[in-house]
Amino acid sequence: MAMDRAYIDYEKFEEMTRKGVLYVTKMKRNLKYNILSDTMYQTPNGFMEVCIQLVTFIKQLKGGETLIHQARIITYPDEKKRKLISESL
Repeated sequence: MAMDRAYIDYEKFEEMTRKGVLYVTKMKRNLKYNILSDTMYQTPNGFMEVCIQLVTFIKQLKGGETLIHQARIITYPDEKKRKLISESL
């Protein structure tokens, strides 16, 4: 299934999650979320290997309904680009 990367359908994410489907998407920069847990794994040298955050975000839907969705944000270093990459699962 392909999704338009400029449009985020939070209801579709919730539907897929309820069906047991795993998805990966880039986070919108302005998405507000609450962190439920935050776990960082390190290499033996003490560098960050991956950070996994369990989060919930709240989105107001068109009918006035409120959607509360739980997701994971995975952050990992991209050594070639020398920056951190975050993706939502």
